[in-house]
Amino acid sequence: MRHSHRRLLTGGALVLGALPCAPALHAAPQSKNKPELAFFEGELEAARDEARKRNVPLLVLAILEGEEENDRFRGSVVGNSEIAKGTDGTAIVILTNDGTHSLKKVAVEDEEGKRVQVEVCSVFGTRSCEAHKQNWDRVYLDYTDHQGGEGEWDLPETLVIRPDGTLASRHNTGNPPPVDEFMKALLKVQRESGKGLTRDEWMLVLRELEAGRGRLQSETWAEAWRAFDAVLGVVGTGPYGTEAKAGADKALGAMRARIEAAQKLLAPETVREGFGTLLDCAQEYGGTPVEKELAAAIKEAESDKELKPLIAAYKVERAAEELWEESQELERAGDEKGARRVLRKLLGKRYTETPAAKRAREKYPDLG
Repeated sequence: MRHSHRRLLTGGALVLGALPCAPALHAAPQSKNKPELAFFEGELEAARDEARKRNVPLLVLAILEGEEENDRFRGSVVGNSEIAKGTDGTAIVILTNDGTHSLKKVAVEDEEGKRVQVEVCSVFGTRSCEAHKQNWDRVYLDYTDHQGGEGEWDLPETLVIRPDGTLASRHNTGNPPPVDEFMKALLKVQRESGKGLTRDEWMLVLRELEAGRGRLQSETWAEAWRAFDAVLGVVGTGPYGTEAKAGADKALGAMRARIEAAQKLLAPETVREGFGTLLDCAQEYGGTPVEKELAAAIKEAESDKELKPLIAAYKVERAAEELWEESQELERAGDEKGARRVLRKLLGKRYTETPAAKRAREKYPDLG
């Protein structure tokens, strides 16, 4: 039968939970092998904001405390593997219930992966009963017919809400809503909305976009490209994909411009600067789309008859400088034996005429 719950908000005012609009906290720890039904524990507005940004729907389960049909519905959804599987990473589940229950201790993994004991609601597994009570009024006011806070609310009820926050379907026939019915409606919205992001994917996208923006500012082009490419590996459309594509293109353009500028310096009087830049690029740009064209530019320069001896001499000097820097780093780290071993290599026949070898002989005459 239909159960109508009379709603009257005291003084006509809405009372909201005091929790901040922060990233979601989920009730159930996730198993590596089997998804578990987890409830979003922030405010409804935060859930809608996350759903929009991840392009996933919301599933709202509204359950009245202490009423037989609602209790049966609660029993059909809590721990339900079908709902867990159908929402794992692809939807946000909001539980709203007006009851207060005892707490129980459960073992969960903390951020460091250690098992710790925490207290949770003994009925729903949320971090407290306030977590499942906080959206009770907000769901009623936003998604039911009411007159200034008064009106009937048929419970139990499920709501399927699109990523844009609009109501797609409601299920409140008076009997516990069939799980297969509202899950079918949820799947339809998921198909219509297109690819959504899991929360882990969303966190990765936000993190890499922020990194990419910073790398563009600092003009570390290869690192910028790698950050944006990581985003494009997850999502290629929408605002995230659009920004990542533009950032990746900008970084690639800057890398190619640097290579072209270096190639213009491949003349006898400026070959050291130009070829040195190409070698620097080779160290930085590995794994990017310019890697092959950069290798081709280096090979072409080394094949130039006029430049070949100049480049060979420069490469010896560059290698000597790298040995010098390595020896000094080892010395600063207190590895005297390792520093001496590298210095002896620097003072070998191959590098004997280089500025770095001369510097080493002056500083370490005993190795001369």
